[in-house]
Amino acid sequence: MPNEDPKVTLRFLGTSHGLPEPDRFCSCALVETGETRYMIDAGAPPVSLCRRAGIPVQTIRACFVTHLHGDHANGLAEFTDYLNYFCKPDYDPEIYLPERAGVEALLRWVEVVGGGLRRPLSLYAYGPGQVYCRKGFALEARPSDHLKGARPAYSFAVTAGGRRILFSGDVSGPLDEFMAHAALERWDAVVIEAAHNDLDASAEKLAGLDTGLLIVNHINPRRNADRFGALARAVPFRCELARDGDVFEL
Repeated sequence: MPNEDPKVTLRFLGTSHGLPEPDRFCSCALVETGETRYMIDAGAPPVSLCRRAGIPVQTIRACFVTHLHGDHANGLAEFTDYLNYFCKPDYDPEIYLPERAGVEALLRWVEVVGGGLRRPLSLYAYGPGQVYCRKGFALEARPSDHLKGARPAYSFAVTAGGRRILFSGDVSGPLDEFMAHAALERWDAVVIEAAHNDLDASAEKLAGLDTGLLIVNHINPRRNADRFGALARAVPFRCELARDGDVFEL
């Protein structure tokens, strides 16, 4: 029988590290299955960038944030203000944050800038394990040592349209914790962030992934600008450097 799964693409709205670069916003990606989209991190202004690209914002069904640093979450202020002030309640995307304090702070911010909460917003705090599973999309949160246990941070294992995608979130140092789970499964794509780890030192470990595509995202050019080529030559699968606006079909 022919494959009836919808086309799945990864679209990168923002690919920068802790600060925007002249040609890159901070981390924000869309997993697109057919006409439905799911947002992974919101460091970029997602409403502005979607409208500029001709993407209907109301096709975003849910948003998931790996950890509450501004370069992964500041765009939530724009997104939730848009929901509160401009959207009718029948558009009700779910937003998942790794800390209850983030939910409370975001609700308070929306209330202040919007002159009050004009409608209910579906904001949730999540923990490790399965976070979301419905309508052809599932997401599991896997703990990351990025914040050294002081605050929660996660990688995301995603199933979308029959494809398996792993988003590392921010990873630090030797990648041991990340590889301990990432290397055990087959992935259609792995998105690895490169703000806090050296790509050349990581190449041998990343070569052990079972994937058809490795996408390097969130790159810090002052740390890794000259190291991507070495990584791409060292791994036995396709390796791409994500730039704002890039779209990868899986």
